Order: sequence, then C-alpha cells, then structure tokens
Amino acid sequence: MLKAAISIDRVMEAFGELLKWALPVVVALAALVALLRYGLSLGYPWLSESFVWLNGALVFLGCGAVLSTDGHVRVDLFYRRLGARPKAWINLLGTVFFLWPMVAVLAVKAWPALQRSWALREASPSIDGLPFLYLMKSAVMAFCILLAIQGLSTVLRSLHTLIHDFGASD
Repeated sequence: MLKAAISIDRVMEAFGELLKWALPVVVALAALVALLRYGLSLGYPWLSESFVWLNGALVFLGCGAVLSTDGHVRVDLFYRRLGARPKAWINLLGTVFFLWPMVAVLAVKAWPALQRSWALREASPSIDGLPFLYLMKSAVMAFCILLAIQGLSTVLRSLHTLIHDFGASD
C-alpha cells in the first residue's frame, strides 16, 4: 500500500519538476507581449493566448504535484497541532468525501464540452488566435485525473498510518 503511494508521489513530483521549467517560458511570453503591445504598439492574439493558455495548463497540470508535496492551501485552524492518526483521518475523509466527488463532478460536467471541442477541433474565437483550444480544454480532464490519482496516494498513505499506528495514541 505504502509502496504504491510512494510511486504515485514520485511520478507526480517528477511531473511537477518538469512543469516548473515551463514557468520561465510563461514569464518570457508575458514580457514579450507587454513589450510588443505597450512598447511597439503591436498585438498578436496568438502570442497573447499562448502565455495565458500555457499558464492555465501549468496550473491545471501542476495541481497533482502540489498536492503530492502538501503544498496546497489548507485552512489550518488545528490540523498542524494534530498527531499522525487524526491527520490521517482528516486526509482520508477529505479525499473520499470532498476531493474525489469534486473531481468526479467536474469530469462528468466537462466531458460533453471536451468531446464537442475535439470533434470540431475547436480553435480560439479570436481572429489570429491559437488553433487548438481543444487541447486547452483537455487540461481540465487531465486536472481531474491527476488529482484523483494523487488522492489515491493520500488515501493509501492515510490507511497505512491508520492500520500501522493502530496501537499508538495521538
């Protein structure tokens, strides 16, 4: 159980490391767009969309990696002070009753629009925009899948803690 969780975490963290190398590209594209638009009065919709879409894709695709390193935002009123078993219960129940249902609803709601987008090979509505909006919409489904898989790691780790620390008191 723990080996599977560790494997999932390693894959997610490696994916996150790969994604972080695209951040300088987003910053460079944003700077280029600003320089061209405000410095030279030139605007290219495809260039503007490229950094916005790339930034969105990085956020969607990076959420699983952020969750794997516990880097997400947590409303922490008491969690930090809890022991391993209560934390495991919170993570287990939070994943099963909140994370997984949320990504399931999102995936079910996004699927028809994603299918239509791919069938039409949907492009940007902007003139001279990027021709592959369907790929950006696919990032929503990837977000759901990656978060669900990382949730599995959280569940496995929580169960491992609860099973192996059964006699421990926290």
